[in-house]
Amino acid sequence: MTQIIINARAVNVVEYQAQRVITFEMIDTLHQRPAGTAGRNFRENRSHFVEAEDFFELTSDEIRRQSLAQAFKPRTPKGIILTASGYAMLAKSLTDDLSWQVQRQLVRSYFRAKEDARKSSGLPSIEKEALARAALLRKAIALHGSLLAYNKREGMDLTQARLKANAQVREQMQIDLPKECGWQPQPISVQPRKAFTTSTDASRLTPLTAAMTVGRK
Repeated sequence: MTQIIINARAVNVVEYQAQRVITFEMIDTLHQRPAGTAGRNFRENRSHFVEAEDFFELTSDEIRRQSLAQAFKPRTPKGIILTASGYAMLAKSLTDDLSWQVQRQLVRSYFRAKEDARKSSGLPSIEKEALARAALLRKAIALHGSLLAYNKREGMDLTQARLKANAQVREQMQIDLPKECGWQPQPISVQPRKAFTTSTDASRLTPLTAAMTVGRK
């Protein structure tokens, strides 16, 4: 059974229905109160606690089936376990300096640790990878924009600047942005050359005839 140190005491972690819970005996021990104090305070304020939200009442069979026998004394006919909210409500009646210290440690190291672990593992690994990849692509696109602007300031035309920026991002971040983002290659613009036209087929002119033709123009 996993243990956590609370106020220099080793505490066995007790879990029920995928959440950490605590028994009256554990509370009395950690708060250094006489045995039965936590149970008595609970019974006196029972009307303020909501079952299945603040506490669970277990039969001996449930204690055995849920492997909670170590949390209760042998042959316990029934037992009550408190959730994080139930403990917080019960702790209102414990206001000495030690209790404040124990409450803080229990909330941070006992109850909240389970919740934090559940949150960190809540997303499937494939979704985590997708989110990480998307964040990396955003950085690559931002870098591409900066490099594109720089290359244009260096005198390159748009096509040249874009191609060089693609290569620079690929070299620095190992990301092929055109492939990742589905960018279509931009055609290199070529200025059309003016065609030479004449009423006479120049290929058929002899050198002398060509010279005469030029002389007449």
